[in-house]
Amino acid sequence: MRDSRALLLATLFTAGCVHDPPTSLRTLASGQKLEVVSMGIVEGDKPRWVLEYRTRLPINDRLKLQCEALTVWKEVRTDADSSGARRAGLWPNNFSRELKFDGWTPVILSHKSTAFSLEKNDQGDWVRTGGWESANCPE
Repeated sequence: MRDSRALLLATLFTAGCVHDPPTSLRTLASGQKLEVVSMGIVEGDKPRWVLEYRTRLPINDRLKLQCEALTVWKEVRTDADSSGARRAGLWPNNFSRELKFDGWTPVILSHKSTAFSLEKNDQGDWVRTGGWESANCPE
């Protein structure tokens, strides 16, 4: 019993030490407030413009996340265009905490994220390429 209390206290203490990354608040044209974690070009074999932002939606709710990402994309597409990149990504992050156990070791999961990818086609139009489902979102 004493060991389980110590484990619980250690877990709670560790959970309090996990901090969210800093965000900057951006007000979109629609009036929506967006917490931006990072935005800009990610270098690599094929550089891409990326917006990493905080979402309050559960990461496993793909339909709602997709609809949110489409709404955000409409507001930030001009940023991607002006970057000159032909690839783009939206990376919603949920900062909620989840406690799991690896045997007797508590593990705190946080900063769950996913990605939605887009690429410009030969006509210069952005096309959804990865992470998207074929579901309709309300306009």
